[in-house]
Amino acid sequence: VAGYTGPDGAECAACEAGTYKEEAGGGSCSQCAAGTFSPLLAAPARSACGPCAAHSLSPAGSATADACVCVAGFHGPPGGPCLSCPSGSWCSGGDNVTACPVRATSPEQSAAPDACSCEAGTVGTSSGPCAPCPAGRYCPGGDASRACPNNTWSPPGATGPGGCGCAPGFASDESEEASEEAGGGCLPCEADVFCAGGVKTSCPAHARAPPKSGNSSACRCAAGFRGPDGGACDECPAGEICPGGAARLARRRRRRIGRRSRRRRRRVATCA
Repeated sequence: VAGYTGPDGAECAACEAGTYKEEAGGGSCSQCAAGTFSPLLAAPARSACGPCAAHSLSPAGSATADACVCVAGFHGPPGGPCLSCPSGSWCSGGDNVTACPVRATSPEQSAAPDACSCEAGTVGTSSGPCAPCPAGRYCPGGDASRACPNNTWSPPGATGPGGCGCAPGFASDESEEASEEAGGGCLPCEADVFCAGGVKTSCPAHARAPPKSGNSSACRCAAGFRGPDGGACDECPAGEICPGGAARLARRRRRRIGRRSRRRRRRVATCA
């Protein structure tokens, strides 16, 4: 009869769990298809093989729900339920969930490690490590690292060209349309000013700086004045020599007085 097997005239054996037999006679039992299971003995029809939980699969001839294992991209216990692999990780199947490397991410339902990609602002391979994007470059994600446009610079961790500002010694060009070919909209700083953060600032009065100066310390007092680099410049006092910057030479008057005192001492010594 259906559900049993054996040679004609002999004792019939029930089809094992995971199998079925729909017709009478001595034919063999058929396995439940992959992705289904049947715990029944002597199952008389294919309909006895029930489907695995969503997103899981079992080998042909499975007898229990525990034979159903979550497919790659999902995770869960044997028999389900199977949940989508969360972003930032990958799932090879079953209840396995593996996190992407530090500072890397992945879309939901990722099934393999190559789905992991370094986050924007970092750079590296899918297997890591993901390092901060170097200064002077921007990293949109993955293993991509691109140089900032001409005359521009970025701090570490820039995610796009918008993170590149004028390099030290350059200032924003508001008179022309910015373009990478034209220096990213940044022009060299002229003499006697310094440019930081894309902003042009004049040196203090009586201070000078070479072209492309990137900070205030490049402003040095001109000859005839004295003061700290980047600071106010005072007129050189009478009797002193100020070659520029913070340097000052000894007073000439003191030198004259010293020479006169030495002459007097020599005359006194001669008379004695």
